[in-house]
Amino acid sequence: MYKLVASDLDGTLLNKNKELSEATRKFLEENNKFLIVPTTGKILSRTKELFKDVKGLEYIIAVNGSIIYDVKNDEIIHDMPMEKDVCLKLLKMTKENTKRITICTKNKWIRSMEKDIKGQPHLFYVDDIEKHIEVLDENIYRLNIHLKGKDEKLYKTYKKEAEDLGCHAYITRKSDDTPKKLVVIRKDVSKKRALSKVLELEGIKWEEVIAFGDNQNDKGMLMQVGRSVAMKNAPSKIRDIVDFVTEDTNDEDGVVKYLNSVLEEKYV
Repeated sequence: MYKLVASDLDGTLLNKNKELSEATRKFLEENNKFLIVPTTGKILSRTKELFKDVKGLEYIIAVNGSIIYDVKNDEIIHDMPMEKDVCLKLLKMTKENTKRITICTKNKWIRSMEKDIKGQPHLFYVDDIEKHIEVLDENIYRLNIHLKGKDEKLYKTYKKEAEDLGCHAYITRKSDDTPKKLVVIRKDVSKKRALSKVLELEGIKWEEVIAFGDNQNDKGMLMQVGRSVAMKNAPSKIRDIVDFVTEDTNDEDGVVKYLNSVLEEKYV
């Protein structure tokens, strides 16, 4: 009945260390029932690293649907960057209340902080992120805006202002539903839109898809697929819109255990 599984990564398929557990890796390697499509907000290079040893993977949807990567042919088949001048306007607009800004290119995160974190080769820090954007020779696909404090009204105000600039903006939330960050991408970009292109390429219908997610950027695809599944650790705003909720969290192999019940097979 189901032919494709689309799964978010952070908070969903990956554990708390943002890695594939042994059980999840085993399922991916032995799976011959579904086409598995990682559908993530992560940058492409980091996602490729995570799945580099997993055989049978055909597509990666990265940066919230901005990029579709054809694994077998090693090429990007869908590429939707933001406009640089819009990014600069967003930075100026939120500057007074910003705690941290991160911009996303195809292969790296660039962050407006002085603190350095070891062991993250894709993460870079700059003193003046506005000046950096002005001279950047790479496409920007996403902005993460962390505001000072957890003022819901302020997050919503900036969300509307970003939308007025012609962007798609959403607030990601912690498990207690408090705002985590404001994410801004192109207006015509989403996981749902990118997944629809993969379905067209493969001749698969929406009702033949199972999707897993845990946050706002998963909402569109979760509301479209044949079977939508939220993680136990997802905020209530996501758990309330899906068909099913996993009995286990992302750190307890929740996705694989749920698929075990669908397949009536055991991988954990």
